Amino acid sequence: MKNDSDVYAKYQNESRLLSEFYSKEHVLNMWREFYLSAYKDKQEELLNKKK
Repeated sequence: MKNDSDVYAKYQNESRLLSEFYSKEHVLNMWREFYLSAYKDKQEELLNKKK
C-alpha cells in the first residue's frame, strides 16, 4: 500500500465506511429498532391470543 496510492485510498475509504457503520450512534439505532420491533411483535402476539 505504501507505493500504491489507489489501493491506499480504497482501503482508507472502506475504513471510513466501516467506522461510520459501527459508530456508537448507528449501533444504538440498530438496537433501538430491533427492540422496538420485538416489543411490537410481542404486543401483537398477546393481543391475538386474547381474541
